[in-house]
Amino acid sequence: MNARQWTNGTLKELARLRVLVIGDVMLDQYVNGTVERTSPEAPVIVVQYQDERDVIGGAANVAHNLAAFGCKTTQAGVAGKDADGARLLELLRERGIGTAAMFADAHRPTTVKQRIVAHGQQILRIDRERPRAIDGEVEDRLIRWLERNLERYDGVVVSDYGKGVLTPRVLKALLALARKLGIPAVVDPKGRDYARYAGCAAIKPNLLEAQVETGLELRDDKSVVRAARKLQRAVRCSIVVITRGADGLTIVEQGKPARHIPAIRHEVYDVTGAGDTFAAFFSLGLFAGWPTLDAAELGNLASSVAVLKHGNATISPEELLQQVKE
Repeated sequence: MNARQWTNGTLKELARLRVLVIGDVMLDQYVNGTVERTSPEAPVIVVQYQDERDVIGGAANVAHNLAAFGCKTTQAGVAGKDADGARLLELLRERGIGTAAMFADAHRPTTVKQRIVAHGQQILRIDRERPRAIDGEVEDRLIRWLERNLERYDGVVVSDYGKGVLTPRVLKALLALARKLGIPAVVDPKGRDYARYAGCAAIKPNLLEAQVETGLELRDDKSVVRAARKLQRAVRCSIVVITRGADGLTIVEQGKPARHIPAIRHEVYDVTGAGDTFAAFFSLGLFAGWPTLDAAELGNLASSVAVLKHGNATISPEELLQQVKE
């Protein structure tokens, strides 16, 4: 199915899917202001405060994309027993995202990324976090929930930001259970040693992540395909998609020749969250049984719309169809 053949009905069929997102959730805070002077105390700019807003980020941004599109979406993860964690849960529920699989860990704070923005440009980011493995008791609760509930979903997106939720034990239990139930798992990876994702249906690193993991210099299509094949062997998965920014993306699928999709060129406004948008919509296509190439085109199209918006953005079926027409 070519993108030109998509209809509003075709895209809205995707909204019937039930999706679990599991990974590292964050609270993104944006403090907006203006800059008109420097401080007399030190050679630094002074931001005159205007307003601020809270946005769900990290793995929760994948869930937000899916829920805003209409999918029945549940977020699985861990937040701290703090005010930021309570705010994060509040925002998830406001956006129609299930929180039954969100657990509290009193030994670590909720991850918060506070961005200072002036005149539409980010000038500073402050991170408050403690990126370490979740406690064994929290692991147990998360795994027990997966054992009782995973069968209810059409697919699972594993969104790893390296903050400690996706421990080797959690990943092993999740992926073994998904294979047993015949539920596809798509992984957006982080860090080193991708073998811990063994058994997933698909993995989608970006170019830098693939280069770091494989140790290869990725400078052209041939080298990117070689890296994807290496990752495919390490992860023992059917599909590897490497997103390449302005150079589009490369798909390596078991038993098929490598394929390349060019980027959709725009005047980019904000790349924040574009990778999450690709992960959400690429996964939707796979969960719906679309051919891998069509699912990747869906993700490519959705992320091309996301970069035209401020911050973490969501996409409607109508916006996707408009992009196809253009």
